[in-house]
Amino acid sequence: MPHPCALDPAAVGCVDKEQLVETANSALLKVLQYLESAETFAGEQVPLLVEEVLHYTIFMHSVKFAIGALLLSWGVFAIRWARRNAEDRHDRIAEHTRYLKRERLNRDERTQDTEDVIFSLFHYGVPISGVFTLVIGLLMFVGHAFALVKPLIAPRLFLLDYFRALIR
Repeated sequence: MPHPCALDPAAVGCVDKEQLVETANSALLKVLQYLESAETFAGEQVPLLVEEVLHYTIFMHSVKFAIGALLLSWGVFAIRWARRNAEDRHDRIAEHTRYLKRERLNRDERTQDTEDVIFSLFHYGVPISGVFTLVIGLLMFVGHAFALVKPLIAPRLFLLDYFRALIR
């Protein structure tokens, strides 16, 4: 049995083949024009995007590298201060302990606890915080130094890794 449009082309819902081909060709031409404009746009914008990714990565790792350097220098300073004052500190601790024993009768417990906490924080907290700061600064300094060198030395390798990570 033949299709109803083959028998009566003027029937409702039937479309002429020539008109269908013409509509498909015009749609195809528009798609090709959009693809060509997208290609020129991508050709112009991709180099700028690559440059911006490189600059942003270098900037971010430079900032983190500088923070690591500051933390590292503060840690070294705190440890050197602690070593320089180590002998004096032991004498001061013994003297402070004797002072507290003498003054214990004259002061209330709250004042004595506050003095002990302040003394302990100052004399033990600075060296301990110096070690922690030194370790954190060293990790940041070294980690971001290597991350900073990669886009500077091998930008294409960095971009391959960057875009591969985006695809995953």
